[in-house]
Amino acid sequence: RPKDIHLENLESVHWLSNSRSMSVCGWAVLAVAVALGYLVQANLGTLAYGKELGFAAAEACALHQLPTPCEDLTAFRPGALFAGGGDLWSTFAFGSEQAVAGAIYLVEGTKVTPLPILGEPPKLVLHGIYFSARSRRLYGVNHDEATGESIEVFDVLEEDGVSLKHAGSIRSPLFANFALNDVVEGAVKDEVYVTEWQAAAFPAGGKR
Repeated sequence: RPKDIHLENLESVHWLSNSRSMSVCGWAVLAVAVALGYLVQANLGTLAYGKELGFAAAEACALHQLPTPCEDLTAFRPGALFAGGGDLWSTFAFGSEQAVAGAIYLVEGTKVTPLPILGEPPKLVLHGIYFSARSRRLYGVNHDEATGESIEVFDVLEEDGVSLKHAGSIRSPLFANFALNDVVEGAVKDEVYVTEWQAAAFPAGGKR
């Protein structure tokens, strides 16, 4: 004679079935969490968030007093770099005519030397700069209102010391007043990329 199945037994069967489903779901969620955790840890390692940086002692640092601030630096050779001088805050506030003329400096440790420039570049109010070891050219974003927003290009010469020769200026209707920020050399000859830090032009003569 078949055994009678009571209601409480059916409830027990359904409960066991649901518990198995929940167990499978739990393992799936756990597997996803482990995979995400692995990916996060791998990315953290790639981005070097845990890297510890060591710095020189405070007494090893030196403050160089220059006629104008230097917004940007670019590596030149081991132990040496270029610094672009530009009186930017005066320029943005009162226009480039009121700014102190800038320069390009060679920085070697604690020694800072203004470089001679052959040719006739416009007044230098330099922002971002970039040196290309491939072409031996130095590029600089320049904010001179008298000649227009530009990228100034210099050949780097190393005869009897380091000097610069003005190779030319790059201008475009797309270059809004004081809007350019930085420049790098492209992959092919005479190709450059520029960035902006302002979406619109500054008013002529600055903001004040």
